[in-house]
Amino acid sequence: MGRPGQPYGPDRRRPADPRRPHRPLLSRLGGWSPTDFDPDAIDPYLGGLPHGALGGIGADHWLGVEPVTGRDLFARVVHGAQVSLLIAFAATAIVVVTGTSAGIAATSAAASTPSW
Repeated sequence: MGRPGQPYGPDRRRPADPRRPHRPLLSRLGGWSPTDFDPDAIDPYLGGLPHGALGGIGADHWLGVEPVTGRDLFARVVHGAQVSLLIAFAATAIVVVTGTSAGIAATSAAASTPSW
């Protein structure tokens, strides 16, 4: 246990619940969580810059890593895209239901109106 006020340890994260995966499928395929730190991916002698010429891009980190922390950028992008995709699919569903209802109402109103 952590100090008082830090119930889950020094990083204040809850322990992972195996019944509820907290990472998207793509970041699980990549092997990194958006909150995991990889101290081996950065060079402390260069001020925390990633190893390699392209910011740590390689087989382990597809988009590289953040300087200083070493967090995987691909996992962070995929994790952040979850909310955007959820909103996009919800908005699409609402528009489809609303448009279909309006179309059905207009068709039935036109069918019940006599044409001269």
